[in-house]
Amino acid sequence: MTTDRFVMIDGHALAYRMFFALPLESFTTKSGEPTNATYGFTRTLLDLILADDPPDYLAVSFDLGATFRDDLYADYKGTRDKMPDELDVQITRIKEGRARPEYPHPGVRGVRGRRRAGHHRPADERPRPRLHHHRRP
Repeated sequence: MTTDRFVMIDGHALAYRMFFALPLESFTTKSGEPTNATYGFTRTLLDLILADDPPDYLAVSFDLGATFRDDLYADYKGTRDKMPDELDVQITRIKEGRARPEYPHPGVRGVRGRRRAGHHRPADERPRPRLHHHRRP
């Protein structure tokens, strides 16, 4: 019996990781536009898709704004720095890159991206896929 593999990526987490992993000065356009997070994000997806044993399903989920935690706790994420402007423009570009009709856009307002797997169905109807959290060195 074969088991389908489903990979769900937290889009914001991967973009942040790539932004800080790849040197900004080495990944910019001639006009100075930053591309390090965009490159790292895209490269990660291509590595998964073009692997010898690619997943059967792949989903990328982004946060859609404030969550219920923000309502419960005013200081949620209060100690975090503001997102760097150089990253913010790249997240916009990454989202635009997947804004095609054939790509589904799973989203639940008020639920963070990494919490969306299986969120759309009642618990007794949710599939139980093998989840692989993709981490790059």
